[in-house]
Amino acid sequence: MTIDKYSQKIVFTEGFEPPAALSGAARAKTCCFTGHRPEKLPAGEELAQMNKKAAVFIRLLAQRGFGRFITGMSRGFDLEMARLVMQLGGRLICALPYPEQEREMRTEEEKKLYAAALENAELIMISSPHYTRGCYGVRNRLMVECSAALIGYAADRESRSGSMQTVRMAERAGLETYIMYGTQQM
Repeated sequence: MTIDKYSQKIVFTEGFEPPAALSGAARAKTCCFTGHRPEKLPAGEELAQMNKKAAVFIRLLAQRGFGRFITGMSRGFDLEMARLVMQLGGRLICALPYPEQEREMRTEEEKKLYAAALENAELIMISSPHYTRGCYGVRNRLMVECSAALIGYAADRESRSGSMQTVRMAERAGLETYIMYGTQQM
């Protein structure tokens, strides 16, 4: 499957400029996600607890009028959050770092969830025309520029991961942040 069939809802972004649909008042009611790949996420009951906490954050933001949720569509936390948003009835926006990101999906479950997220998305933003070394950083900055809140997961606050870089970027930009570290929410 390619993203071509979703051409009517794809926006290729220029730099870090949010598309019109996510600027101004819309940005004020949009939340993005950041977190690790599956290898760095908790497993079993701890994963279930992480998802429950994230669902609480999503519901709290929804009660305050946040209706759009941006996922970066990477394996792990991003796809878990896409699943949650779809289950909770939120409006999903997919932010792809490059058009062929789907190739990174390893399991059938990941492939199916990736396809379901694209199918259910109201908007698909693509931040780079092809894979480059920095395309994930561009995508992360775009998500922050389009949002007023961020929900994330990181193994620890001192991590030098892309997730923690995105958390720090969001904090500098003044976003509300709801971050879970390890099994403890801070």
